[in-house]
Amino acid sequence: MLGLLAVAAYQNLADVDRTVSREAGYLRSIYRAVTDYPEPLRSQTLPLIREYTRYLVEDAWPLQRRGVITGDGVARMNALQAKLFAFEPQTKAQEIIHTQTMTQFFDMAEVRRARIQAVNTGVPMMMWYVVAIGLLITVILVWMFDMRLVPHLLLGGVAALFLSTVICLIVVMDKPLRGESSISADAYKAVLDRMPATATTETSASSHTR
Repeated sequence: MLGLLAVAAYQNLADVDRTVSREAGYLRSIYRAVTDYPEPLRSQTLPLIREYTRYLVEDAWPLQRRGVITGDGVARMNALQAKLFAFEPQTKAQEIIHTQTMTQFFDMAEVRRARIQAVNTGVPMMMWYVVAIGLLITVILVWMFDMRLVPHLLLGGVAALFLSTVICLIVVMDKPLRGESSISADAYKAVLDRMPATATTETSASSHTR
């Protein structure tokens, strides 16, 4: 039981970590795509993407670690979606870029939903009851062995230490977005650091690049 729980907890941790990385990647891709949009949409949309990323790093993540999910992210996503929906491509190139951007936006929305759902998902309480009962039975069986005191204490201590270590490992990996040892927001911080503070800076940089 403990082995299966440990594997399941690790798999869940890896899946959530990939989800976080994918959301951060979509944010960066959308931001880069919007830099090719015409004005004034570009200057109006880039700050919305940066604000959403800043919100994730500075506001949402600390609350998320405590298991608190607010609706502020939805409002920011809706504002960004409204800007993208309002754009009407005038050229074939703009149409291609806009189609790719909208596809990435919807993919990011799905990944975001998966991340939020993962905040409070973990090992069911019923499973922990089974683990506790199994641990108690194991310890009782060990103490029923007819052995000398020192080997008995050594065997019981080693068994208890190993079982408790595995349980602690499961607890640490369970609920990957909760607690101090949870997945960090470094992926979003890296994206945020590459977003200029203003759309004007990004526009200027894009012009020099071209």
